[in-house]
Amino acid sequence: MATTSIEDSSGPFILTRAHTPHDFDSIVALEFKTFTDPHLREIFMGPDTPDGHAYLSSFYQKTLHTNASDVWVKVEEKKTGKIVGASNWRVHMGSVPKHELAEEDLGWAWLECDEEKLNKVKGVITGIMGVRKSLFTEPYCQLHICFTDPDYQRRGIGSMMLQWGSDLADQLFLPSWVEASPAGNFLYRKFGYKDIEVNESGEMQGSTMRREAIVLPIEGGQ
Repeated sequence: MATTSIEDSSGPFILTRAHTPHDFDSIVALEFKTFTDPHLREIFMGPDTPDGHAYLSSFYQKTLHTNASDVWVKVEEKKTGKIVGASNWRVHMGSVPKHELAEEDLGWAWLECDEEKLNKVKGVITGIMGVRKSLFTEPYCQLHICFTDPDYQRRGIGSMMLQWGSDLADQLFLPSWVEASPAGNFLYRKFGYKDIEVNESGEMQGSTMRREAIVLPIEGGQ
């Protein structure tokens, strides 16, 4: 299979598909560098330890190989080959997922000795699934995860990944969704996402945003 790439010949970065174990080890290391909030790590990532990194990398690879909707892209610095950004997209062209806890079940082994925290984490995920079930009712693309190396922010890396996903959704005639943090809201708006449901209370503040596909007519034939 050919590797999808987006490259500006005058730019220092290149976007390609992420799919190798080395890719995911680097992506997980970057994710922990980017997201330092203990609450987010507890729910979506796990402990910042060698075993924790290996577990999350393995989880991402397993999901990629077992979930046909799962797509990862990476942005590398051309000079060094260093991964400086990554994003995970879910492309549901036909059937819509059931939106159940199992879809995002990390196992949360790091919380197995704290039943109260474990139940709280499962409650957060169940709440997210409830919103998806009520809103994501037709085939769609979803920006599931997106992050840029803090040392490389404001250099267009996030925009490269958003452009790739927006172009894909347009070509597939699909709307796009993202569960946005307040920090990411501005970037998503630049690409046409609009707030549909906003949560301004609790630890998981943010909004669920939707982007309509921009469909241009295709003419041809004889």
